[in-house]
Amino acid sequence: MAGLIFGAISCKSNNEKEDSSTLNVDESTEGTSANSLAESNKKAGEEYIAEQMSKDKAFIKTPSGLCYKILEEGEGDNFKDSDIVDVIYIGKHIDGSVFDSSNGNVVPFPLMNVVPGFREVITLMKPGAKAVAILPANIAYGETGQGPIGPNETLVFEITTVGLNVATSNKQAGEKYIAEQMSKDKAFIQTPSGLCYKILEEGKGDIFKATDVVDVIYVGKHINGSEFDSSNGNVVPFPLQNVVPGFREVITLMRPGAKAIAILPAKIGYGERGQGPIGPNETLVFELTTVELHK
Repeated sequence: MAGLIFGAISCKSNNEKEDSSTLNVDESTEGTSANSLAESNKKAGEEYIAEQMSKDKAFIKTPSGLCYKILEEGEGDNFKDSDIVDVIYIGKHIDGSVFDSSNGNVVPFPLMNVVPGFREVITLMKPGAKAVAILPANIAYGETGQGPIGPNETLVFEITTVGLNVATSNKQAGEKYIAEQMSKDKAFIQTPSGLCYKILEEGKGDIFKATDVVDVIYVGKHINGSEFDSSNGNVVPFPLQNVVPGFREVITLMRPGAKAIAILPAKIGYGERGQGPIGPNETLVFELTTVELHK
């Protein structure tokens, strides 16, 4: 549901007016009816929450009005409100009818963009957790409602937090890895682009230019040390204009016969989508020997 994903509550501005010729109902009557429904929904929601908390002491109510119950604790750290979290969910009215569902599929939710109550309950959960959350309108779709959700309607969500979204998890792991390497080895240098590199052997001659074709021996690794690519000790010519930005940058910091380790965050590697064995937002490590300018 778009409102859940983007946390939007649709309403007309005070300057927008309906064309009266298209309306066949008395506006004052319509307004009274809407107000009556909003009041009815609010009262029903309050009674529902009170009833659930009375008959099930596992429910907890937070200062915002969120009422939730953890069914399975999960493991690890609680999510942060800046995370993107993979979730399986069902959204229900308090009468038990379903208004939205991921149909058992995993859906990534940027928590900064969802309605406040949904964000709050996710931040009270860990990866692999399951919960029931009851959201009063003030932390959901408000006085106007949206789509199948009525004004001032209280909603019930059954939620499974699968884990931190892979792209987010990879990005955070990469940032942590770079920080650790730079902390324990002061020979590492970080450039404005985010490239983190260490020269092992200086080599001789002029540094390479971004327009060069350079003969290179290399090993590409994930940050856990496993290899995803290698020249197997062979020399491979690389046209630097055709490689990912971080690989090009580190080569242009090297000379013929140099050896280096380069750590490439995704923004100068394979980006948010990854490629082949390289995951989304994955940080990569390259062990490089620049043999010479290709002839």
